[in-house]
Amino acid sequence: MVAFAPKHDPQNYRRKIGPNNCGTAIREPEHWYPDEEGAPFTHHTGGYWYDDKGQMNVEVLEGTKPYETFSDDTMGLSVRAAFLRNVNFWVVADRLRSQ
Repeated sequence: MVAFAPKHDPQNYRRKIGPNNCGTAIREPEHWYPDEEGAPFTHHTGGYWYDDKGQMNVEVLEGTKPYETFSDDTMGLSVRAAFLRNVNFWVVADRLRSQ
């Protein structure tokens, strides 16, 4: 399974970072159930700010990111996935439920 990166040409991306570093730059996506409405996320860090006393406050995000369909018509490929921007991570809807 290949992780999709938005607006990146994989060949150019691979040349820029070099073949030895490609594995660390492109992570394997998480997998989730296709019959769900989207990818759940819990305890993810959102924004942060400092109050008047200098104490840092952190926003914790929880919810469900709806799936989108990404496709390449020339190759006949499509995948339902959600991109969690706050953690820079893809979730692909392809996990099968055990019987």
